Amino acid sequence: MALALYVAAMVRCGYRDQGDGIEHRYEYAERLLQGVTSKGSQGQEQQTEDKETTTPAKVALKFQNLDKKRTAGGNTDSMLVGYAQLIVEGIVNENNMLQTEAIKSLGDVYLKRGTETRDTRDLTRATALYNTALARCNNVQVSVAIVHRLLYTAKIRQDITTKSIKKSTRTQRQQDVQKRKDHASPFSTATSSDNTNDRMRRPHSVYEEHLQDGCRALQTGDLDKAEQSFAAALKSVHIQGESKYEPGSKSFKVNACK
Repeated sequence: MALALYVAAMVRCGYRDQGDGIEHRYEYAERLLQGVTSKGSQGQEQQTEDKETTTPAKVALKFQNLDKKRTAGGNTDSMLVGYAQLIVEGIVNENNMLQTEAIKSLGDVYLKRGTETRDTRDLTRATALYNTALARCNNVQVSVAIVHRLLYTAKIRQDITTKSIKKSTRTQRQQDVQKRKDHASPFSTATSSDNTNDRMRRPHSVYEEHLQDGCRALQTGDLDKAEQSFAAALKSVHIQGESKYEPGSKSFKVNACK
């Protein structure tokens, strides 16, 4: 009974440290049980019973109902308990074939659930159970079947991990793009506005400078320089309608310094 409880606790435990503690208790209880069953006539009778039941056909009968439930998509918890009880039965009867099949079947339950839920923790449990079954297995064909399950479990895990990484990367990129947009939009608008204003102010500033130079040249009587400055002022702005102020004309010189 203690072994059954320990096994049930191990398959349900989701914490590594706690699971290790349960496993130590299970191994200790197993050693105690083996010490008891190896003594006296009861041990001899147990070995005889083990020899009688250690056949593939009789072992398969023990799994018939549970396998049907698993195929039909039955309650996972009840199947976990059922296979755990078969593991305990195999340990008590020293039936290695029964233990191996029960452990492998327990791994199948976790593999199915992990594949459906995409929860890698179930795949980790399945891998651990398959490795345990492989270590106990003495049948080549069964060992090959377990290895195939291990490879398939690894493939499913890799697929889940790859998709998760891609999804996380895509989400992060979208967030980064949005952050850049949120951060850059006001700045970009302000920069664009400033650039526009600068472009508007720059010709006007140059125009004013040339205009002032021309006015000073007129005041000093340097008409050639004044004419050049006024021409440069007009050229810097290209304002529609100002072309009538031709360099050298009276209207240009008078209006420029009003």
